[in-house]
Amino acid sequence: MVTIITGELHRGKTTRVKELLKTIPDARGFVTEVVFAGEKRLGYDLRFIIGGEPGLRTPFMRLIDDAKRVGLSPEAVQYQLGKYVFFKEAFDRAEGQIQEILENPPSTIVIEELGFLERDKKGFYPLVRAVLDSEADLITAVRTSTLPGIIEAFALDDYRLIEVS
Repeated sequence: MVTIITGELHRGKTTRVKELLKTIPDARGFVTEVVFAGEKRLGYDLRFIIGGEPGLRTPFMRLIDDAKRVGLSPEAVQYQLGKYVFFKEAFDRAEGQIQEILENPPSTIVIEELGFLERDKKGFYPLVRAVLDSEADLITAVRTSTLPGIIEAFALDDYRLIEVS
C-alpha cells in the first residue's frame, strides 16, 4: 500500500509523516527536515528513520547563495532547481540506506518528500520504484500541485491520500 501525505508548501506534511511513523515501530527510510539560520529558511536535511525514530541527519538541499557562502564545490551538487542546489552525497546516502533496507524489508519504508525531480524520473525516483517493486508499504509526502505528476510518473492506481491543511 502507498500512503501519500499531501498538502501545500509548509503546511505540515513532514510533521504528519512523523506522527504516522510513531505508530509503525519497524518503519525505516528518511524524511526531510527544514534547516534555519535564525528566521531564514536555508534548505533541508535528510533525517534517516530507524524503527520509526529519527536518526542520522545529512545535508540535502540548500539555497544556492548559502551553498556558495560555505564554499561548496560544484562537484558536490547533483541537481539545481530554481534557487536551490541538491547535494550528491545525500542522494548517495539515501540510495545506500534504501538498498540496505530492501535486503530485509520492514513492513513500511518512508521516502519523504517527492517533487519535481521524481515527477521527471530523477532524484529519488529509482529508490521509490525499488520500494514499489518490493513487498513493503510506502509512505511519502507530495505537494498538492505536484501530486498528479507523481501519480502519473509512478503509474499509481492503488494509494491512500491523507490531506493536511
